Amino acid sequence: MSSGESAKPWKAVVIELKAGVTGEQCQATPSLNPPIFTTRFTNDTAKGFLLQYPPGAYTAGRTLNTLYLLDLPAHLSRLCSSVSDIKFTVPPPQSDVDSGQVVTCPVVTGESEPAEPAVVVEAMSPFRNPEELPKFVVPLMKKALAEWLASSVSRVVGQTEAKVTVLITYSSKEGAKLVAHCDELIQPKAEKTDVIVYGMPRKNATAKDSRWVADRSALEKYLSPTINEVILTDPHLNIYEGLTSNFCAVLADASSGGKPYVACAPLEYVLLGTILRMVRHVCEQESIEFRFEFPKASEAAIWLGAFITSTSRAVLPIRAIHLNDGSPPIELPSTCETINIIKRGLRKEMLDRVSPLVTLDDIDQIKRGAV
Repeated sequence: MSSGESAKPWKAVVIELKAGVTGEQCQATPSLNPPIFTTRFTNDTAKGFLLQYPPGAYTAGRTLNTLYLLDLPAHLSRLCSSVSDIKFTVPPPQSDVDSGQVVTCPVVTGESEPAEPAVVVEAMSPFRNPEELPKFVVPLMKKALAEWLASSVSRVVGQTEAKVTVLITYSSKEGAKLVAHCDELIQPKAEKTDVIVYGMPRKNATAKDSRWVADRSALEKYLSPTINEVILTDPHLNIYEGLTSNFCAVLADASSGGKPYVACAPLEYVLLGTILRMVRHVCEQESIEFRFEFPKASEAAIWLGAFITSTSRAVLPIRAIHLNDGSPPIELPSTCETINIIKRGLRKEMLDRVSPLVTLDDIDQIKRGAV
């Protein structure tokens, strides 16, 4: 029962689907305290949670007005496509000894692709089916959010927002695993931020693979209270994306009399975030041209502005760009009307793209320990 643990000051909750449960069983369970889930409370961050499991496909969604999840269909679609792109293969025996556990390692499509064992193909097939995946994931996310909200009186509906992270992976000891982590959504307090250009692009950005969570750790040391993101570039200073964000620059089109347009790295090189999808739609509605072309860090001094997008940041304008070559930071214009228009439009777009996830009755059910 969760009620015994709910009085403890845990920061997060982890919900795991028990082995052998079908999508129909998930959908058909009216109670939020069914025997198909296991619940544990933790102080681990979403990053710490992801690193506890074998690498796999994940997505991280945020609530809006506490009870609603932002762009749920996009998260389900991305999760399904990511788990389809990742091939889970058994590592050599020596790897098992070194890691201390028997797990599988994902190989993203496009790399060398050893065939998945038949048992893996069968176990992962429901999560690679866009019709079946929601039957598992939506009840899991609902359970995670309701448990987190019910576990502390300080989590008041309408006054707090949550982040729900879902991971699908495979362990050769335990089989397919579907787990969710829910904690408070931490949003930047500053209206602008600095970023630093440091690091090469990830090897594969088409799948949201939790291996990246471990790979980026070495670059996170460059973050600080004033530097909110590390920007990845190639040797030509083409800007790809941030460690946990998409990057956009606002440039003036000389061929159109200096008309502003938004530039973002081509989609084959970056992971299209849910907020960036909305930004594109806002630009379309506001007749702002959006181009998939690399912004160049070497040209930042002539930009009209720049911003990063992510679940927690929404649209966060950039104050200055640090090139990490000893040169002074490049300060961007203090105001950019194009970014202001996008921010205003995004607020409406977000409200239009929410899906109800839990109700007040759901939270009360958890508190009562109803079965």
